[in-house]
Amino acid sequence: VSGPLMINHLLATIFWRIDIWILRPLSGAAAVGLYSIGLKYLDGLNIIPSMFTMAIFPLMSRFARDASGNLHRSYIISLRLLTILSLPIAMAVTFLATPLVFLVGGAQYLNIPGEFHVFGQTIPYMGGADLAFQVIIWSIPIGFVNSVTQYVLIAVNQQHTLTRTFILGVVFNVVGNLILIPSFGYVGAAAATIMSEVALLIPFYLIVRRHVGTVPWLRVFAAPVISVAAMGIITFALVRLGVNAWLAVSVGLAVYAVMLVITGAFRGDDMQQVLRALPVGPLKRLLPAAG
Repeated sequence: VSGPLMINHLLATIFWRIDIWILRPLSGAAAVGLYSIGLKYLDGLNIIPSMFTMAIFPLMSRFARDASGNLHRSYIISLRLLTILSLPIAMAVTFLATPLVFLVGGAQYLNIPGEFHVFGQTIPYMGGADLAFQVIIWSIPIGFVNSVTQYVLIAVNQQHTLTRTFILGVVFNVVGNLILIPSFGYVGAAAATIMSEVALLIPFYLIVRRHVGTVPWLRVFAAPVISVAAMGIITFALVRLGVNAWLAVSVGLAVYAVMLVITGAFRGDDMQQVLRALPVGPLKRLLPAAG
């Protein structure tokens, strides 16, 4: 068992760093510097699904040995929780990328002129590390899903299949970067990361469907997506009106929380059990009824 797991860890590391290895010779060290600022934050954010999956993996392994459907239910609720958590993070970073980059790298990483090269045309733009961060942050919703999914596959003893999937993911990532970086530079590398996460999710899900069960994707994503869209609209409007970005995002997060309740994101017996277990004190009475 340890052999395939070590190989999978190596392939996952390559999957996450191959873009830098390709970006440096194609776009130069400066592009790598701009791109790497966002990766520092992503490395920190990826601790969230790692800690989550490490906490529930023993439970999933035990569920995998019975036929009660507990593994399937726990997987779906994990997807719902990680989606509810990751989407507002991505939306918040979209509006806060500039101050976050300034905090880590300073002004020299902002307002950097660049050029896209598309079909023989040169398109100038004003970018910087904040632009790369605004793009690559949208890899985390799918990345969080992939993180818990691979542990579910390990729980059902599909390490070898997981290895083949990671190999396909690495190949897709390499090809995507080789296609996008020459035209779009570090922005292309960020876009390739998002597409690679999606490309990894597809075979992951096919294996999950075969060995665990189907996933009601609409039920998993609908309420959080609607809620984060409302958050984005409100935050954008406030920023356009001159409201401080941090305050605007704070209001947007409040809107997101309200919309989650309105759209029924916390309905269902499984979600109710999780929410009732959280240390939210008097706020528990505000939770929606099961059903």
